[in-house]
Amino acid sequence: MVKKISGVPPRTTGINSVTGSADVGKVAPTQGQTGVQGVRRPTRPMTVEERKFLLKVVSEEAEKLTAEGALPADKRQVVEDAVKMTIGAAGGSEDQEE
Repeated sequence: MVKKISGVPPRTTGINSVTGSADVGKVAPTQGQTGVQGVRRPTRPMTVEERKFLLKVVSEEAEKLTAEGALPADKRQVVEDAVKMTIGAAGGSEDQEE
């Protein structure tokens, strides 16, 4: 149910003047940019050996988390695969996977 609001809203006194700040004059205008800025590119592609090592480390860490009880055993494979897919998406082609 909607509550009906009755009565007259309070009146404001209005603004007679606005005072400026002395720092406003120091702001420089913006400059136009072309293209996409801020997209991080890898400094060099990951080698096949580095990629295999990294994926091995991901599996080992997932195993440690499961053994410590920090990661439920039924969720281990899902999390491990998600991390590996993220590495794959950031690192290159799929033909280099295990």
